[in-house]
Amino acid sequence: MDRSRRAVLLAGLGGAAGLALGGCAGETDPLAGKSTEVPRRPTTIRWWVSRLPAHSGDLRTDLIAGFRRHHPHIDVRLVRSPQDTNANRAALTAQILGGSSSPDLYEGDITWAAQFGDASLAMPLRTLLPAGFWDAFPPALRGAASYKGQEYFLPMYSDQGFLLYRRDLLAKHGLRVPESWEELERSARKLIEAGEVRGGWCGRAPRTRA
Repeated sequence: MDRSRRAVLLAGLGGAAGLALGGCAGETDPLAGKSTEVPRRPTTIRWWVSRLPAHSGDLRTDLIAGFRRHHPHIDVRLVRSPQDTNANRAALTAQILGGSSSPDLYEGDITWAAQFGDASLAMPLRTLLPAGFWDAFPPALRGAASYKGQEYFLPMYSDQGFLLYRRDLLAKHGLRVPESWEELERSARKLIEAGEVRGGWCGRAPRTRA
């Protein structure tokens, strides 16, 4: 496989898409002797990724359009991956270990760094990144993307859950900010029963009268 072109999409997106470059089992330094410069000749990159919902419809097309504005001679072709994380990992592993030339770039879970790095299913990315690339990210995120001191994945997005509360409604009903799950459920249920909110974080919402 031509390793020189595997840096193309990553370089063009500036690491904005959190992905990994496909590796090849058994290679210890797949970039040795290879150019990491963005090629100037017509090139095709195959990107293994599931649909990325966005306000515009699909974030994949937005990312590719932005990339093509900087590199119009590089064609990015989408390879649809399984939506299920475990199915995606199994399919990728079989694809790369089987010696397939595709994909060049793939979306994966941040928890795969050690497995894919150890099995040479992903390429170490440090030599492809500009100085200070990780300064914009929390150290923990860089650590999660690393294995034995090498980064194998780049962040694209992170799933974060937030628990919000209405300070005014808590004060109105003499409730404090919950400090346990049980207290959270009791407070949510009380506000639902008082007709303040239609739903809350509780095990089962009370029945409503017809």
